[in-house]
Amino acid sequence: MSKLPDFTGETVFLLGGGPSLLDSLGELEDETYDIHKEIRKRRVVAINESIYCALYADILFFRDIAWYFGNKEVVDAWNGVVVTSTASTFYSSRVNVIKMKHSNDFLVGCGTIRYGRSSGHLALSLAINLGAKRCVLLGFDCRFVDGRSHFHSENNRTTALTYSSDFLPAWDGWGDAARRAGVEVVNATPGSAILEFQYRPLAEVL
Repeated sequence: MSKLPDFTGETVFLLGGGPSLLDSLGELEDETYDIHKEIRKRRVVAINESIYCALYADILFFRDIAWYFGNKEVVDAWNGVVVTSTASTFYSSRVNVIKMKHSNDFLVGCGTIRYGRSSGHLALSLAINLGAKRCVLLGFDCRFVDGRSHFHSENNRTTALTYSSDFLPAWDGWGDAARRAGVEVVNATPGSAILEFQYRPLAEVL
């Protein structure tokens, strides 16, 4: 187990698994501008496979035990802090398990985060719990783009109905809860189906 970082007052980038992530991380790249260098100046939570795009992240967050076993090599070799919300006796000692609680508000500064339906929900809860003042969402499409639900090729059971009837409704009220917690959440995911948070292009955010 390792100590979780302190995000008090900081901007935290959360990297989801949506199909737009790779385009977002590459859209500003040219010979004079390195977007990863700019994001690295802030704090970063990589969710699931997005760790492969951002090995410089402060936290790797995963939820599903199956994901851990499929990616155990990177979990065990990576130098950052690994956090999950799902307990298991099979994890290596590197994995920090954080408790969840059903709540209408974000829980700040304690060892328990607000329950959320998806890994993206939980990662946002974690960032706010650790004191983030501003959270920027990338790869939070919550929809299919050109027939893809994720930027990676891993098979999953996600369908359009999963988004419309499950994950999307689960975001209802999260914008108000963030404002009550005094946290600005910016969705920098182009075309995101999540409308709870203000959209701003990544170029403006940076």
